[in-house]
Amino acid sequence: MSRGGEVKRRCRLFASLYGVYLRTSMKTLPALAAATRRVALSLLAVALVGCDDDTRFPAQFDNRFYNISVGAMNGTPLSEPAALSTYDTFIVRLDGSYNFDVAFDLDGAGRPVIVPQPLVGTASGSSRPVGLQRMGRDFAAVTIAPRSRSDWVLDSAMTVAIGEVIAVQSRPTPCNFDFEPFLYSKLKVDSVNTTTRKLYVTVVTNPNCGYRSFLPGRPTD
Repeated sequence: MSRGGEVKRRCRLFASLYGVYLRTSMKTLPALAAATRRVALSLLAVALVGCDDDTRFPAQFDNRFYNISVGAMNGTPLSEPAALSTYDTFIVRLDGSYNFDVAFDLDGAGRPVIVPQPLVGTASGSSRPVGLQRMGRDFAAVTIAPRSRSDWVLDSAMTVAIGEVIAVQSRPTPCNFDFEPFLYSKLKVDSVNTTTRKLYVTVVTNPNCGYRSFLPGRPTD
């Protein structure tokens, strides 16, 4: 076997081991995952030196399509979830943990506003940059997140129209050691209730670090 073939074989082996770690630890043993994630990923990062995108970690999870309802950041009780963590696909309250990617608000005219986490606050010692990009109005037609890094609007609030599709680029901690340490989603605000200050949102998240496809099922891209 050539040296190049041996490198790819080694990379795929460690990528497969990483997949086993994800399935058995991050999903079934969350407490253990929290305690061991940094050590395990550091060791894998060392083992994967010299690998390229062709040998990235295989996708482990199907893409997730879900609907959420959230309160606006301003004008709703603190107990009202007003933010989304795309990695967990959870809606969360705006508390001191700042464990989310984007929060939602309504401006003075009742228009939806998407607010990246760094603009709301950052937990001590952490950084969670978020990029947004407008993608038109055809939700189904947006099948993949944009590849150009220069077109993302980083850490800036974005006022959007009802039905407008927004791509979201987040960087959760579990992706930090990946070849491309980002997680991608697309979302659109379907409607708002300006009386209750609620927003109703459709989201698709690709929960595999570095993968961009929004097509149903297990992504290959």
